[in-house]
Amino acid sequence: MPLPLDPRQPDDVLLARAARGDRGAFEAFYDRHAAGIMAFVAHLLGDRTLAQDATQDAFVRAWRSAGRFHAGAPAEPWLFRIARRCAYDLRARRGPRRLDDGRILEDPDRGAPQVSARDAEPTGDPGLAARVRAAVDALSDTVREAFVLVRLCGRSQDETAQLLDVPVGTVKSRVAAAEASLRAALGDLA
Repeated sequence: MPLPLDPRQPDDVLLARAARGDRGAFEAFYDRHAAGIMAFVAHLLGDRTLAQDATQDAFVRAWRSAGRFHAGAPAEPWLFRIARRCAYDLRARRGPRRLDDGRILEDPDRGAPQVSARDAEPTGDPGLAARVRAAVDALSDTVREAFVLVRLCGRSQDETAQLLDVPVGTVKSRVAAAEASLRAALGDLA
């Protein structure tokens, strides 16, 4: 008989229980992290449906590899790395996106899909939303990840450094590079 579940247990305890087949423990882990993972991959991919698939894939991989998680280590960076891989794997398998008129939306430097105006989040001005989304999508993956975590997901630079497994100075420079690129791409909006 499994031990009673306290959903406030640390992540490593929940993952250790999940590794032993305790679905309730993994559900508590999922409930704790799903919204953050979904927000992160949605901003990385620019497509909510694709982000839902990537989030689901990430938690399936986490469930399967819970037994390999090192007790005492922070679980969130481990989970974010899994989610990032799932997002990019899914993006690569999906291929370029096509507009209604058949044109391909693609950044030739990255091969990553862009978001059309009809996929943009409602802001009252779909053209503006599409321009902002396209400018964010044009960032390199590493720069976009740092920008998304700090500016769009509200993570501190220290947390972001831990999640991405890079020094804080690298996070700072990537966020600064993203902001400079966005100012250049959207300067006429200021």
